[in-house]
Amino acid sequence: MNVGNAAVDVGWAYSGVAPERFTVLVDGAASGISTAARARDVTLGASDFFVWKTSTISVRTDLTDTWTATSSSTVRITTIRLFGLGRTSCAR
Repeated sequence: MNVGNAAVDVGWAYSGVAPERFTVLVDGAASGISTAARARDVTLGASDFFVWKTSTISVRTDLTDTWTATSSSTVRITTIRLFGLGRTSCAR
């Protein structure tokens, strides 16, 4: 869902055993964004000085540091940013 400040809110459903955290994956790689075990959404926006790309976002459940599972559901977002101005939106 598109939200203000050039960002999108990505949410998910989860009903399994409480994990240590959820990790957001951007194009299959860990983004450095993790959430608490109770979280079910994260707000993503562009932080680079210049960006123009479409990325595939998924969520990994980290039950422990060595036991993880990646969601098969994904969402695509498009980010356009130049010199601190721009937007991030759900891709079509």
